[in-house]
Amino acid sequence: MARQIEEYTGLQNQFKSIVKVPWYSVYALQKSMNDERHAIDEELELREEKAVDTHRSIIEKQASRNQAVEKPAQERLEELGRGIALTRCLLSPIAKIPVDVLTLVFQEFVSMGHSAWILVQVCEYWRATALSTASLWGQDMYHGLP
Repeated sequence: MARQIEEYTGLQNQFKSIVKVPWYSVYALQKSMNDERHAIDEELELREEKAVDTHRSIIEKQASRNQAVEKPAQERLEELGRGIALTRCLLSPIAKIPVDVLTLVFQEFVSMGHSAWILVQVCEYWRATALSTASLWGQDMYHGLP
């Protein structure tokens, strides 16, 4: 047993000779490591904020580009829709009726008690014809409105 105690004491002395660091050095090292850890954490937070801001600005730029492309495309689509409606109107058989005949039909329609306002809602050709026919717009022009 004495021999084991001697071995243990020898090992203990060896360890003490290898590690000759005073307790305050260990404390200073721990404090330094904690300070470095906090500095690294702060740096990471800053980098994350930068990354988020960069990502947000990229998304905002893409959204503004999409709006810049989308608005003219929407306007062009509306213009094409109006062109299609006009083409359909011009190709329809009713558009081939001369203005004089259409005026007579409108006058008959109004004399039957219907409102001329109904006629102006059908198409541009009927609207132009009805609005240019003064006889449709007498004193009783609100007659027949729902």
